[in-house]
Amino acid sequence: MKIFVFLAVKLQVLGVGIDQQAISKIQRNARIITDYEVFCLVKAFGVITDEILQEEA
Repeated sequence: MKIFVFLAVKLQVLGVGIDQQAISKIQRNARIITDYEVFCLVKAFGVITDEILQEEA
């Protein structure tokens, strides 16, 4: 759960108003994620967009 708090804070610094509950829903595929949120997640994780959007095998 601490990772959700940390990620929520990083995203808020990037201008995305998202809380840890919303992040949990995204992880469980229970919430749609916007293109802007994807962009900010890429920046927060320090990865490229392809890594975020890659389907699991």
